[in-house]
Amino acid sequence: MSIVRKVLVVLIAIAVVAAIPSVISGIRTLAFFVAVTFSGHHVKRKTDVATVQKDIHDHAPIGSSRASVEAYLDQRKIGHSYIGELKELPNYAHAHTETAMIRDVWEEGIIRSDIQVLFKFDVSGPKLVNYTVREINTGP
Repeated sequence: MSIVRKVLVVLIAIAVVAAIPSVISGIRTLAFFVAVTFSGHHVKRKTDVATVQKDIHDHAPIGSSRASVEAYLDQRKIGHSYIGELKELPNYAHAHTETAMIRDVWEEGIIRSDIQVLFKFDVSGPKLVNYTVREINTGP
């Protein structure tokens, strides 16, 4: 075997040995995420989309003022923000919008779920004309 070939074999062996800790670490990380995800640990839902829709329908119905919708959100300690026009969403263009987020309504392993509510107000008189409620999942 030539000297170049011997040096090449030694360099490859060093590279393989150097990579072993990183491979083991990757396997440990993967095993951790698999264990957490499939552990069977279920966290009970705090609420769901249907419950939020019914609560809004009962306590902040279509026609409500922006102030009463904000009071409704504040009473329930739901984070919200007035964002004006949402030109990116055709149904919310040319309207004033309040967005609200109910955080951490459900969690299992590394997947989390929030509920987002968009309130659409008429521009001429700030009365609620529509709202949408949807679940947003985050995780890998």
